[in-house]
Amino acid sequence: MLAGHTILRIIGRGGAATVYLARQESLNRQVAIKVLRADVEDPKVWRRFLREARTLARLSTHPHVVTVFNVGRSDDGQPYLVTEFLDRGSLGDVIAARGPLPVGSVVPVGHAVADALQAAHDLGILHRDVKPGNVLLDHDGRVKLGDFGIARLLTGQSVTTTDVIAFTPEHVAPEVLRGEPDGPWSDVYGLASTLAEALIGAPLFTRRPDERVEALLSRKLMGPPPVLPATVPAALAQLLARGLDPDPTRRPSLADFRQQLTEAATEVGAPAPLPPPSPAPAAPPGPAAVPTPAVAGATAFDDESPNAPTGGR
Repeated sequence: MLAGHTILRIIGRGGAATVYLARQESLNRQVAIKVLRADVEDPKVWRRFLREARTLARLSTHPHVVTVFNVGRSDDGQPYLVTEFLDRGSLGDVIAARGPLPVGSVVPVGHAVADALQAAHDLGILHRDVKPGNVLLDHDGRVKLGDFGIARLLTGQSVTTTDVIAFTPEHVAPEVLRGEPDGPWSDVYGLASTLAEALIGAPLFTRRPDERVEALLSRKLMGPPPVLPATVPAALAQLLARGLDPDPTRRPSLADFRQQLTEAATEVGAPAPLPPPSPAPAAPPGPAAVPTPAVAGATAFDDESPNAPTGGR
């Protein structure tokens, strides 16, 4: 498929792309290779694919952004993206396995993601899809933000209907659902929503079967503030409530959010490592399974994410 790489197994599959775990022979390291399906001919998908690669390349020197190694077309013409492989899966995996996470584990993750977002914003890039499934982890304790598949430059353009379909409803900001311009304030909402889910153990909002966007928007606008565990310090609870404010003008800036997250952390004490996901049940003989979200952008184009959220309002 790709010269110099040995495909080990499939680790993710969706509506438009397949993701493989591979070994890069020259450096003897594992990498993730995301390949567009041969039957996907929509030029918009290819443009989104290339946009993700270029965005990651601009941010790859940041310690909390997934590193991209290469992008191009294989000998048979299929577009591919090669990134680092993070072997522990995603924050979403940990939440699904463990439920609510300790405050001392969640706050450092928030710092890392805020740093990654700030680096992106400093380059004029919006992530637009901050969620637990895109916060990737490895066994060395590193936290990295991945999946820039629907990122865009800070141009102030309006959100299109196609954009709304591509967003993750559980974590998208209300202004996006209204079709209004998104901005750094929208990434703040996604970060606050992600941290709240980690503390609660379930999404704040789950899109119901056949629920229209307007109905989901109404619930986000009218719903009460999240009820966080009693172990969450008041300052942190207030910060998340502000980050989740339906009115983007009342949300803190990303810099203020990170600073206040640091201040709230003083009430928590020493940071704690994230608990490992529960051991997987015994599988029948065959290729070993690898957590799908460990691949940057594994669901960038997909409506068929293997990690469908549960719970929520």
